[in-house]
Order: sequence, then structure tokens, then C-alpha cells
Amino acid sequence: MADLHLGKAETFQAHGIPLPSDGDGATLNGLLELAHQLEPQQVVVLGDLIHSRLGLTGELRAKLAALPELLGCKLRLIGGNH
Repeated sequence: MADLHLGKAETFQAHGIPLPSDGDGATLNGLLELAHQLEPQQVVVLGDLIHSRLGLTGELRAKLAALPELLGCKLRLIGGNH
């Protein structure tokens, strides 16, 4: 996967731009569905997992902590540009 940019809506909200906070659910559900279909040994995220620190909410932290178990494999991050 590349450039998931989780927490993007929350980042925009922190800057006063009203956006719904449901974008991460669609991204994560798609990732989980794909992982369950393909049963990988490892998922590698290339680039920006989180859009910015402002979007890293407690809820998103909990989802990320549970992600390897939900994927059923290791999760590896290759850092991006922000």
C-alpha cells in the first residue's frame, strides 16, 4: 500500500475546514478486505501512513495498534515525506 494518509479529515478539521470523519474507515476496511482475500505474510505501507500529527487521534492510535492483528500479518512502514 502507498500513502494511506490516515487522519486527513481530522487534520483539515483542526484548521477549521469542515469535513466528515469517516474517510479512514473506508480506507482501513478496504485494506482489511484485501488482506483477508490475499492472506499476505506482511503488509508494507510505502509513504505516509498518517497525514499529519494533528490527525493522529486516540481513536486512530487504537485502530493502528490493532491493525497487525486484524490483518493477520506483520505491518511494516517505510517512511514518507511527512
